[in-house]
Amino acid sequence: MRLEIKRRLGLALGALIAMTLPAVAEVCEKRQFDGQGYVVCTLEAAQEPALKLWLNGPDGTVLGDFRAVRGTLPAGEDLAFAMNAGMYHPDYTPVGLFQADGTTKARW
Repeated sequence: MRLEIKRRLGLALGALIAMTLPAVAEVCEKRQFDGQGYVVCTLEAAQEPALKLWLNGPDGTVLGDFRAVRGTLPAGEDLAFAMNAGMYHPDYTPVGLFQADGTTKARW
């Protein structure tokens, strides 16, 4: 139950952050679906070399939250921005396709 609440709060926070992104940015556009507004930002990974996806830590365990992601960063590196980048089952395995670091880590 507690894990589900944390996951829902994380999703809500990610959505809130996404909705407050400046829609005038070249890579972002405001959209609406079923009366709900949201912002979609699209960029190629080559445009932002620091862009990264995390799922598991170095030991293979699921990170699960942004605090855990921060704990994997090398000394002197900061997490400037983070948000949920997909849909996950309660155990944090991806619902659909997950590709990171040039490898496919999950398929639907």
